[in-house]
This record gives sequence, structure tokens and C-alpha cells, in this order.
Amino acid sequence: YGTISPPAEPGCRGMRYLLAAEAFLGVLYAGFCGAIFYSKVSRINSMAHVTFSSAICLQYGAGITQQKHRHYESIHEVEQHKQKQDELDLVGDSDNSVGSREIAGVGPFPYIEFQIVNDRADKPLSALLECGLKCFITKFQVIKDQDDMEENSLPSRPEVYDWADDKHTIVHETFNLPINFQYYPYLTKSIDVRSVLNEHSPLLDESVRERIKQVGGWPQEYNSHEAIRNCLCKSIFQILIKFEGSSHLTCGQVIALKEYRLEDIYVGWKFANVLRLNRVVDKKKENDYRGTGITCDHNMTHFIMPQRGGDHEPIKDREIEKNLLRFLERNDN
Repeated sequence: YGTISPPAEPGCRGMRYLLAAEAFLGVLYAGFCGAIFYSKVSRINSMAHVTFSSAICLQYGAGITQQKHRHYESIHEVEQHKQKQDELDLVGDSDNSVGSREIAGVGPFPYIEFQIVNDRADKPLSALLECGLKCFITKFQVIKDQDDMEENSLPSRPEVYDWADDKHTIVHETFNLPINFQYYPYLTKSIDVRSVLNEHSPLLDESVRERIKQVGGWPQEYNSHEAIRNCLCKSIFQILIKFEGSSHLTCGQVIALKEYRLEDIYVGWKFANVLRLNRVVDKKKENDYRGTGITCDHNMTHFIMPQRGGDHEPIKDREIEKNLLRFLERNDN
């Protein structure tokens, strides 16, 4: 005990420095490996086990009016309907109260919709708690010279950034996209997130929003997939979705991000139902029927179908689908 190795003899000083450096580098290597492993595990645990639908569906017109339930998507529309309901009640013609909206040339507001599916649905401790959703829209506007930029009345807000060069200026704006669920307390299966295209929606062009304010609702002349496509703002660069919550399994904070583009919006389409009713049978006793249970079919997460009433946008006419079909045909050949 207490013996020094190598022994304190002349000529071994270089060996001592070499061993000290080797020990120091070994400690650093072990520390770095532990830190990298911990960061990788923490990153995996902080990722929310959810899947966003690959497309955004937009329903309008007959696709909304033929649904079993009715939605009023803005306060202005609710007040207008109540006022007409009271007027018709006074004259004793309350049976035509629903049709009064169509006589006035006003239809239901369209809405976009995307799905968020829990990847660990139907498994123990799979729920996500205290879920929060935030949606943002990024727009780009190209202005040729400085004089045009001064003439355009752009909102002065912290989200506006400018990049200028000798030929043009690019103005970048970020807007909040209002949705129906900004807070969801308990996510076990799936959730359908919607955003209504009303007079306050940043998805619509400015002229369309002004037209909605003049009419007092959604104009009937816009109830076609070509008109709906033209109503969308062409300067939209991306739609960013932020999902955050707490995992029931790890009791830690989790987060997920999804980015959509304007070409990801399918007009006149809706999502298929991902929930299924299945018979619940005891595994130990094959004939012991315990009732029905709701399960989640993950194969239907990205499956879309035409809306009720038809008049949906042909998928093969879209440029992104044309490129995909060309790629598949090239691989088949």
C-alpha cells in the first residue's frame, strides 16, 4: 500500500505525464458517453407518441349541411340566425327558419380539419394529459422596391421581419390560426382539430374576408372546389402545429411538431373514422363475451374520402399527385 508506480526514478517523468493525460482523457470520454446517452434517451422520452394526418381536409357546402349535427362557426352567424328565427316566429312561419339562410344567399362556413392519433392507443398507460395545441401560419410577400413597400399598409407587429436586397424585399408575417381545441385534457384515441374559414381566418384572401363581412356569412357563389381553392391565400408558406402535453407513462412533458403546406389541403374531402367497435372477449375464456369496446385503427389515420354531397376536388388534377403517379409508373416500368 502506498507504492507509486512507476517508481520515482530518474527518466520516468515522461511516463508519469503520459499516464496522467491518459487517465484525464478516459474520464472525459466516459463523461461524454454518459451525457450523450442521457440526452438521446431524454429526447426520445420528450417526443409525444402521436401521429398527425398527412393531409388537411376542407369541407364546405353540402358536406356540412348534410351532416347529422349542425355547427355555427362565428358569433355573427349565431346572432343572425337568432334574429331571423325571432322574425319568423313573429309571423308564425318558424318551419322555414333553416331555409332562411339559403334564401339570403348565405351558406355555412367551410372549415379545415386534421387528425392527431395516439400511437399507443388501446395500450395501458397510453393517455396524454393536459394537452395544448397552437397553430401558426407563415406568409411571405414579395415587394419589388421600397416605394411599393411604403404604399402597402402592412401591420406593424413583432412577427414581421424584412430581408432586403437590390431588387426586391421579402416581408415575412406570422399569424395565429384559431382552432376548436386549444386545450384537451385527456387524449386516449384521437382528436379532430378544426379551423373555421370565417371573416377572421388568416387562411382566406383579404378580398374574400371583405366579401364575407358584406354578406354576413359565407357567399353561395364560393361553394365549389375551384372557388374554394381560389379563396385561399396564395402567400401562405407553411402551417405549423405545435402539440404539447404530459405522458401518463413517464409523467414527463412531451412535445410534437408538424408542418403543412398549402398543397396539403384537399378541398371537398373528409377523414375516415379511425375508431371501431369491437367485441371484447376474455382471453382465458373464448366464449366469455364482455360487451363492445372502442379501438383505434391506425391504418385509417391518413385515409380520406369524398365529403357528403360530392363536388370534391379531383385528386389526379393536383400537381403533387401527378408527380407521384409519374414516379410510381416509372418504377413499375
